[in-house]
Amino acid sequence: MLRRWRTAIVLLAPLLLSPLLIFNYSSKPSRCGFVVLLMAIYWTLEPLPTAITALLPVVLLPILEVMSTEAACTPYLKEANMLFLACLIFAIAVERSNLHKRIALRILSAGGSNFKWLLFGFMTTTTFLGMWIINTAAAAMMLPIVDAVAAEIFPSLENVGESAVQLSPLITANDKASASTSSHQHENEKQILQLSQKSKFFQLKLKKLLYASVAFSATIGGTSTLTSNGPNLVFKFIVEELFVDKVNVDYATWLLFCGPGALITIALCWLVFKFIFIKNDWRLKQIGTPRQVIIQKYEELGPLTQPKDATAAMLIVVLLFIIPSQPFGNEASASLLDWHSVQTKLPWGIVLLRGGGFSMAEAVTSSGLSEIMGSQLSRLNFLGIFGIIVIFSIMTTIFTEFASNSATATILLPVAGQLALNLNVNPLLFLIPITLSSSFAFVLPVGTPANALVFDHANLRANDMFLAGVLTKCICLIVMLINLYTFGFWLFNLGEIPAAKGA
Repeated sequence: MLRRWRTAIVLLAPLLLSPLLIFNYSSKPSRCGFVVLLMAIYWTLEPLPTAITALLPVVLLPILEVMSTEAACTPYLKEANMLFLACLIFAIAVERSNLHKRIALRILSAGGSNFKWLLFGFMTTTTFLGMWIINTAAAAMMLPIVDAVAAEIFPSLENVGESAVQLSPLITANDKASASTSSHQHENEKQILQLSQKSKFFQLKLKKLLYASVAFSATIGGTSTLTSNGPNLVFKFIVEELFVDKVNVDYATWLLFCGPGALITIALCWLVFKFIFIKNDWRLKQIGTPRQVIIQKYEELGPLTQPKDATAAMLIVVLLFIIPSQPFGNEASASLLDWHSVQTKLPWGIVLLRGGGFSMAEAVTSSGLSEIMGSQLSRLNFLGIFGIIVIFSIMTTIFTEFASNSATATILLPVAGQLALNLNVNPLLFLIPITLSSSFAFVLPVGTPANALVFDHANLRANDMFLAGVLTKCICLIVMLINLYTFGFWLFNLGEIPAAKGA
């Protein structure tokens, strides 16, 4: 049944969009719009693997005479995608050396036994990892640690519940021996059973919150650098290749702008979670300490050896294949990283997904489609620049819940950039909030790969953390807008309009 449903989408989507070709084939923007909408449908409903959908520009753009084959293929190997590929390989080297586990366990071991501080430790640790490696990998690295800690914490609540339930037959037997105390004992039994149910419910809520916070934190951390999040790479491509000659946006300035914002966002999310989901409930006293488990797992890694230290210091991926893992040993040893590990662990589909987004973004601009859409959206100028930014940001956060965050950025960024040029404002004023908003998918599992990974791993449902996801989304939007209109204006010179390419 599922296969038939997917086949139906694959066949029906082009038919529904065919009027764009039948009645207006002479228009290049119309033909490009057909490809954009088709890919948006496929990326949203996923009748095909997302990586396969990402290859459609190579097929459709030359056939429909939107771009040449060479022009459609070139974006797949652009500098931004090569930078992303290098970061993925570096992440594999980090994983192979267990460096990520050392960092995570060391931070978590300082969190103590209080659940609220444990939650804070997981959120900050995952955010830190998400800053430097792809956010999906950051979440995947943290999940085994969450499993171990959750297994230590929550069985204590289960035992409390079971012992309370086991009191029931004892009380019932005593009822037969003493009728005078029957009513009182039944009342005690009822209270104990209610206590057990509340404990189990509270335990389940905290466990879900712990897992969901890992997904949220990985995504928020990924917004801090240009290489850890798909929309950030699309933003870099749009800025450097399509819109402006020179702007003050590079790896350092983006980290300087988004890094503090991410940390503030995580702190605010933790405070909101603490007061809404955790509070100062007496049931927290029943939770055992996971600190011993964390310390034990850290000790199992053994002493820090030179190969692992060297792995952390590597900044050039090629050196990972040259430097031996035992440089001071008596015998020859393998390199810090081997091609087999890269070949088996590297998510090539994500690289194709980014390349397909770049190719589609370039087609949207070169075909004139972004200019037409930007011209139509210029009618929104009565809302004011801030109003347009708010509407675009909210619209983006909603759309990205149902589609890939990279696809969302790929579709919206070229249009937003052209709209900014039409309104005679700095394109970064629109591009930055849309880029960040494309990553603010915290409600549905399909929003980000990190969401899907955590939801599947912890057997969560879409409505389990709906409230937490909405709260996180709102906090992210508020912090982003405040940061943009304060620090961002100065850092990126948003009051000035850089020269557009070809102008």
